[in-house]
Amino acid sequence: MHIYVLIATNLNEDEIEKSAWVCSPEFYRIFGIDETYPHTIEGWANFIHPDFANEIVSYHESVVKGKKIFNREYKIVRINDGEERWVHGTGKLEYDENGNPIRMHGAIQDITDRKQIEAKLFHQKDLMQYVIEHANSAVAVHNRDLRYIYVSDRYLEQFGIKEKNI
Repeated sequence: MHIYVLIATNLNEDEIEKSAWVCSPEFYRIFGIDETYPHTIEGWANFIHPDFANEIVSYHESVVKGKKIFNREYKIVRINDGEERWVHGTGKLEYDENGNPIRMHGAIQDITDRKQIEAKLFHQKDLMQYVIEHANSAVAVHNRDLRYIYVSDRYLEQFGIKEKNI
């Protein structure tokens, strides 16, 4: 679990592109950059994976303009080696006396390992469901309280049970 602290300064609702950020050293490692990398919103947008770029930039703008909390998972491409990683970013805006956003304090976590495990589990679940549905046997899965979690069509057929009665 890797977390960095990010403070975006000089936020301006009308000129978001002029905003700049500072971060902890862990951020550099996660994103594959160093201190010389441009600490601008454009610089930040450059390491967002192309499949997520428009969505995340729009989401960030809506957070600033709508005075909301930033809370999003998205994919990045590390600058130094091109490796794709998943991150979860959170952030909260700070406002001036007129209610204008001036700073965002936030954190980011590298969640790549979790996303890879989720993908494997999802694939295994799909595979298991396919095998069960195409088996010639009646299959039922229940929890410790003997409540059904899953029953195959063959199970319902074999025991003459209507699905709504399960």
